[in-house]
Amino acid sequence: MSNVNQWKFEEIPNSKVIITEDVYYRLQKLIGRTEWIASEHNTTLFGRKIGNNIWLFDSVNSNEDYVSAGNNSTNPYDYYNSVGKRQSLEIESKLKSGVSIIDIHTHPSGLTDTYRFISTADKKNYALFDDIVRKKGATFFGGLLGCDRVSGNVSFSIVYYNKNEDKYYRICDIYLRQKSSDGDYRDIPFVKYGDVQLIMQSFGFDDVLINKGTVEELKGFSR
Repeated sequence: MSNVNQWKFEEIPNSKVIITEDVYYRLQKLIGRTEWIASEHNTTLFGRKIGNNIWLFDSVNSNEDYVSAGNNSTNPYDYYNSVGKRQSLEIESKLKSGVSIIDIHTHPSGLTDTYRFISTADKKNYALFDDIVRKKGATFFGGLLGCDRVSGNVSFSIVYYNKNEDKYYRICDIYLRQKSSDGDYRDIPFVKYGDVQLIMQSFGFDDVLINKGTVEELKGFSR
């Protein structure tokens, strides 16, 4: 299996993707499924651009009839995921000018050392999906959750394909929008090591610290 280090992609300047807590909960479910049994899972995020290179994603697909193949196989070539028919129709019904979507999927550890990277097949599919989505006036992003099934440290990356340049870019920072006790909202960045952000760190337990080796590995991805 050939993979591509997306952290070496050029960043979209000052770019941010913000997800809401509802979106975060869906991503946690995907992570849980991937951690429980080695597998790939999929979801679609819907949102809009709210500023200069800033996007907010606040909803997810309701139909989860996606295909997850290769579960628990020891052969990395057995693994893939694809949207189901109902999910595909739901996505199509929401595509219009001003809408942005992120196609998210997971990669489990234990199959390849580069499970945090997108595959060459992912990269090719992003260009194909972008063509479909762009023709509807919407904007497409590809997202990957790299799930370490041993430590629980889960990386989160989002990329964008620019058809005019035939070039892939990466979002700089990903934030979680939380509602405070006074009713206001605040955007909190996910923890970052070098250029790599973790959506979950050691399963979220405050008394369990990420080990030094993992920190150095994550920082090294962008070198």
